[in-house]
Amino acid sequence: MKKLSLFVALILLGGAVFANGQAEQSSSSSYSGPMGLKADMSLVNPADPSQYNLTGLGPSVTAFTTEAEAQSLAAHGPTIYFFAATWCPNCQATYKDIQAHYQTIPANVHLVFVDYDKASALKQKYGITMQHTFVLIDSQGNKVKAWAGTRTVADILKAAGISS
Repeated sequence: MKKLSLFVALILLGGAVFANGQAEQSSSSSYSGPMGLKADMSLVNPADPSQYNLTGLGPSVTAFTTEAEAQSLAAHGPTIYFFAATWCPNCQATYKDIQAHYQTIPANVHLVFVDYDKASALKQKYGITMQHTFVLIDSQGNKVKAWAGTRTVADILKAAGISS
C-alpha cells in the first residue's frame, strides 16, 4: 500500500512540475513557429509578436489589413506583398535590410507585410506554399508576378521590375 501511495504521489508531483513548465513556456515573451524556430523579439511588434514592427519605416512599408486596402494602394503604384513570418531566418534578414534601406523604396511603391501564419485565404489565392515569398499585385488584386529568395530592398525592386 505504501508503494502505491508513493507511486501516486510521484505521478502527481511529476504532473505538477510539467504543468508549471507549460505555464512558464506559454507566458514567455517569445514567439515560435514550426519546428520551434523563434522570432527575434527585437524585430517584432510588442503588441503582437507574430507581426514585424513596422514603426518608422515610412509610408511605403505597411502591414496587410485587407485586400481592398492593398488594391487601393496598387491603384496608385506597384504593390508587393511580402509573405513573412517572424520566426523565419530569411524573413528576419530581409526585414533587417528593409529597416536599413526603406528610404530607397520609391514613393509610389508599396511593400505590404503579410503575416504568413495567419493569411490562409491569401496564401491559397496566390498559391503561396512557403514564407519569404513576394507577390506583385495589380489594382484588382491579381497576381502579376511571384518570387522567393530575394533578401534586399534592391533585389526586391529588381525582381518586381521597378527601378529605384
